[in-house]
Amino acid sequence: MVATIALLAGLINEPVDLSRVFSKGEKAKYSVEAVLTVEQRQMGLQTFLPNTQEIKYTFTTEVKELKGDGYCVMRYQRPTMTDILGETATSPPKTRIDKVNLDYQLTVSPINEIIDIKDLAKPDKGKAAGLRLMGLSPTARPIALDQLEQFTGEVIRLSVFMGSLESALDFAPKLPFEPVAPGGRSWERTVSYSPQRLQGSSRSAVQKVNMVYTYKGIEEEGGKRFHRVNAAIKLDTDIAPFVNEMLGMKPEQSGLKSMQLHLDANVDFDLDLNTRRTLKGAAKSKGGFKVVLTQRPNEPVEEVRLTGETLMRPVAP
Repeated sequence: MVATIALLAGLINEPVDLSRVFSKGEKAKYSVEAVLTVEQRQMGLQTFLPNTQEIKYTFTTEVKELKGDGYCVMRYQRPTMTDILGETATSPPKTRIDKVNLDYQLTVSPINEIIDIKDLAKPDKGKAAGLRLMGLSPTARPIALDQLEQFTGEVIRLSVFMGSLESALDFAPKLPFEPVAPGGRSWERTVSYSPQRLQGSSRSAVQKVNMVYTYKGIEEEGGKRFHRVNAAIKLDTDIAPFVNEMLGMKPEQSGLKSMQLHLDANVDFDLDLNTRRTLKGAAKSKGGFKVVLTQRPNEPVEEVRLTGETLMRPVAP
């Protein structure tokens, strides 16, 4: 009995090939729904003012051609994106439908990496897909604060995984190159970039923000078994030194003392046991940023808290 138990334990922890298996003509349709809550407090305010935004879209894929080594050529289409801005003290809920008309021919690898993109949309038909997130209220800003919006905007997009195709959930998770055992070694993929302190140095530079994946094993829910892969992003950095260096200014010149940026995101992916097609992706995140000026070092001029939830799942064509 002891030997049998040991044998079964060994089989359970046996490395598994998680490579995606495509089939010619395979069609899929997914819905992606996200809810983003932004709580903002400016200098002089004691309470945070919340705003909520929902983002929804569907996309379809169709495998057109199988290539060597498990690669495929597929068509990806995302016709629209719907933004629903929540009710505020001064305005009712607002719904906006953007006709983004994304229509791509993609070459996709067995680890869900997009190798090549060809835009199939007509020049006068399509437009770049870009999530127009709710605006943050303006405030009295030093010269350097305008330089921060490219980094704060990226954290906001990552909190609901609404950036490029590489950072969205549409082609996630990114799978490992080699077989992995449950609870074994993790693997990483880059999802964005942000200024971070160089190890062993007082200087900062733009560095990769990685998503770290871990295979959890075969799990069961509702009578269905699937591979579970967990993914996490952790970012905690002060980007003020980088911005000041970029401007060639000292903090007393730019007015920027510190700008703490943080994000803690976690995603659970369920994969088909045989094809490793994604059956569900459920993400939760918390993050935000805090801006402190040299003139008011004891009170943030701007403080934002982010809470995001995103769900991707297949739907009937």
